[in-house]
Amino acid sequence: MTVREPKKRSNLRLKLGGAYFSAQRKLRWLSMRKHFARERSGEDLAYQAFSHNPPLMRKLKDVDMQLQRNKVNKVVGQAALIQSVGSLALLAEIEKTAAARELTQELLLEVNIGREAAKSGFLPEEVFAAAEAALEHPHVRVLGLMTIPPADADRDANMRYFEQVRTLYVDINAKLFHNELKHLSMGMSGDYADAIAAGATMVRVGTAIFGARHYL
Repeated sequence: MTVREPKKRSNLRLKLGGAYFSAQRKLRWLSMRKHFARERSGEDLAYQAFSHNPPLMRKLKDVDMQLQRNKVNKVVGQAALIQSVGSLALLAEIEKTAAARELTQELLLEVNIGREAAKSGFLPEEVFAAAEAALEHPHVRVLGLMTIPPADADRDANMRYFEQVRTLYVDINAKLFHNELKHLSMGMSGDYADAIAAGATMVRVGTAIFGARHYL
């Protein structure tokens, strides 16, 4: 069976303040930074933006916040790609909403690679079964995996986490998705270079560009 590796740097996508853009387009969108107030949480901002700023949301590519089940109806059909789908219950709610709206919602499965109790996501040994479950839902389409390693992990540990998630990606891609997965989302401002080296096709670099957020 042929195994396809995650796409390399040429298709790298950057997260800028809540949206993903191709690296080639990032400068064009820097003017949008005013829409992403630093004192607001990413989740609050996304929901407010959906409600009050439709033109901005047409620019939004992905939603990667901690999505709550009771907010699914605000996101399904609006975001091109939902990240952070880390439970079967959330997956089922997305399927239910997408079916009611007669559309197919694209998403990434979140991997809790550090086994953190306070973080959502499927444990590494649960990812294969979660992907199988997703295939049973006709109104969702899995495009890949995402992960955020523990914040206190050192560089060597981070690399191990990235490589473990890449291994999971390659495995389910070959065995379940006919090598048609597209995205491996991992890496932030402090470790994106290592994530890219490990095979990431999406990274989050908002802090590197805009600076740290200040929450009230």
